[in-house]
Amino acid sequence: MQKNRILITGGAGFIGAALANKLSAETSAEVTCLDNLSTGQWARLNSPVKQVLMDLADVEKGELIKILQGCDTLFHLAAVKLHNTANSFESIVANNVVATNKLFEAAGEAGVKNIIFSSSLYSYGLPLAKAFNEETLTMPTTSYGASKLFGESLLRLNSDKFGFHYSIARLFFIYGEKQFALGGYKSVVIGNFERLKSGLPALVNGDGQQVLDYLYVDDCVDALICLMESKINDVVNISSGQPVRILDLTNRMMEIAGCQKFEFVDPDWTHGTRRVGDRSKMETLTGWMPRVSLSEGLSRTWESLN
Repeated sequence: MQKNRILITGGAGFIGAALANKLSAETSAEVTCLDNLSTGQWARLNSPVKQVLMDLADVEKGELIKILQGCDTLFHLAAVKLHNTANSFESIVANNVVATNKLFEAAGEAGVKNIIFSSSLYSYGLPLAKAFNEETLTMPTTSYGASKLFGESLLRLNSDKFGFHYSIARLFFIYGEKQFALGGYKSVVIGNFERLKSGLPALVNGDGQQVLDYLYVDDCVDALICLMESKINDVVNISSGQPVRILDLTNRMMEIAGCQKFEFVDPDWTHGTRRVGDRSKMETLTGWMPRVSLSEGLSRTWESLN
């Protein structure tokens, strides 16, 4: 019986590597990871995952078609992120829009049957909503958010053109071990745990009343695999659905680290924001539910740093 072949772009990244490792360890799939290593690290991957060093923005579509020939499922996780100040508007568009469309076209021409695209909560912008659901009006406030929303539309257009199945995963705040690499985004969780480990106080921007939605990386990976299996042809939030204030998050982290030192620093653009995802649609369509509590996920993350 022929093995299921899976290609993951951004496969040396935080989420991509965790996904590749699980698929390789727990299925008979042949997994290939493509990454330009701008923020990824091959060291995150376990063998026998195949590694391809490539920049989607630079490669010709014909070369992508060759790589995608015989591939059953494509996970497109690679993106130029919002948080790195070196990422210009032009770079975001070149990678998240132009290269993304090239990839989707190549996948369609190569006969890929199923594509899962990692979009973002930044597609929503900052609506005044207790929880974002998939019907919430999308009004991105950043070029990154706009590029991810554009990518969603490009996926639908190419699905109509080529007939492949698709799923759009709007990821919320994914955290866990091995999150940060040189040039990548150091989350509040990793940043403050590293400070606590070094004997420095955790930092809280503004009054700490910002409300976010944190999901442990293993639960995110399970959700992506559910989407691969379900072929929903739709968009869903990948979130815990559980609101947590930054101040409460910091208190839990200090308890886990055994250190009660923190400082308030100047407010940033997140002051007064609430960004929580409604996960009910994902649960209804696929049966997926998070399994790792915030306290357990934070404990695992802390232990990985020690």
